[in-house]
Amino acid sequence: MFVGILRLTLDIEGAQSLKDRRSVVRSLRDKLKPRFNVAVAELEDDTVFYNRAKLGIATISNEHKHADEQLQQILGFIDKQGEYVISSVEEEIISFNE
Repeated sequence: MFVGILRLTLDIEGAQSLKDRRSVVRSLRDKLKPRFNVAVAELEDDTVFYNRAKLGIATISNEHKHADEQLQQILGFIDKQGEYVISSVEEEIISFNE
């Protein structure tokens, strides 16, 4: 079993408040979950920078290649949304031997 993990920092253009940021994060989460069957969480609740969000995205697969491909598809999807810019990405695939 393989767990694919993405840690992203998004710079949200136009977010003027915490409410704006949470709205963008909620919208992205609601698009990703059904499309890719992934878990999505906001990693830090930064109340100072309303225009920045840190997200964690996780997927599970039986094959390393499939987990990697899915992470790349997710990144491509997020990049095309246009409401924000991806300012940092960390990708990791963890293997659990059964």
